[in-house]
Amino acid sequence: MKIVDKYVLKGFLFSFAVVFVAMMALTIMVDMVMNLEDLLRVAPGQQSVQAPAAAGQAAAKTGEAGQGPANEHARPGSWQVFWHIVAYYFYRSFEYFEWLSGAALLVGGAFAIARLNKTNELTALKASGVSVYRILWPIIVGSVVISLLYVVDQELCLPNMVEQLTGDHTMAGGPTEFEVKYVEDGQNSLLYAPLFSPKERMMKGKFTEDPATHEQVRVHAVQISLRDKTARNLGVIEADAAVYDQARRGWRLTKGWYQPYPQPGETPPQEKQTTGHAVAFYATDIDPTALERQKRSEFYNYLSFGETRRLLSSSQVNAPVVEVAMHKHFAKPILNIVLLLLGLPFIVGQEGKSYLLSVMFCIGLFVLVLGVEYVAVEFGGRGDLPPALAAYLPVFIFTPVAILTLDNVRT
Repeated sequence: MKIVDKYVLKGFLFSFAVVFVAMMALTIMVDMVMNLEDLLRVAPGQQSVQAPAAAGQAAAKTGEAGQGPANEHARPGSWQVFWHIVAYYFYRSFEYFEWLSGAALLVGGAFAIARLNKTNELTALKASGVSVYRILWPIIVGSVVISLLYVVDQELCLPNMVEQLTGDHTMAGGPTEFEVKYVEDGQNSLLYAPLFSPKERMMKGKFTEDPATHEQVRVHAVQISLRDKTARNLGVIEADAAVYDQARRGWRLTKGWYQPYPQPGETPPQEKQTTGHAVAFYATDIDPTALERQKRSEFYNYLSFGETRRLLSSSQVNAPVVEVAMHKHFAKPILNIVLLLLGLPFIVGQEGKSYLLSVMFCIGLFVLVLGVEYVAVEFGGRGDLPPALAAYLPVFIFTPVAILTLDNVRT
């Protein structure tokens, strides 16, 4: 590598680092301001929504009538809060790298070239017979290396942080409890629970105390809606709680009861002597790991290419959407490089012109590419485009444009 290559590459990497750190800091600051209350709060709901046995234990810890649990408003110490915030945004930074690397590449490259233009170094290099393409080559190589880091982040880093990335902002001291929102299993059934505890591997119903009898009354049950292959409702299983049994690969139900739905031509349930029966176990391919991944609807974005490919064989996800995300693992870093090649010609050769205006134009170009990518992904997710084509469509559209604009650069 020649001295001029090192000089240009150093300038590009410095510009990229400054832009990326600024974008990262702004993203963290906005997220922190919007979620500061959650960041400072111990995760709620572990006492208020629970199975009857747990509810009794919580009631014993309750003080005077009308007061909540003793630790409901507990606040952690300052250092605990500090390290929680540091750990939370440490994991998030790997996700933010994927969000911001494309824009940082484009703007960092634009600033690097603009600085060479401003100091007339680009003019001196061209006057000495160095081609513009030769000057841009270190920037392109640097962008390829950063795009490879994108692939490493997607394939190695994020898959090992799924639990941290799908969690919320609260300080829970461990896996937080969350609502299970109608997860579909391999039998086309839907699982719902007001609360799922990863630590206990238990789905829980929601209970409240009857003011008259002081007994625990179920408000919302754990529900398993049974359906056939055509998504026709066959009936529903309701239970107070469900604990996962690893050996039997299913859920052991507490006070489980199956209530069939009337089918066409059948006698309505109220005219029958028996309308249902007790159920103690439900076998399914949905395990606690699958439920944890469902905490965020787009959890598949954190999986590696191989994991996403295996997920396509599951009934737990929308196959076209997941397949588009799978192909984006490699389409996105390629698009980031194409975006850089598309924007650089608007900076090179702008002697005597407004560099700020050129940089703003590059930002507008990034928004345009982002818009095309969003539309393509939406069409692919709805099945209007083949998933692979939807993922690579922005690359196919903007690569010829980038080649044409580079070809028109004055060397």
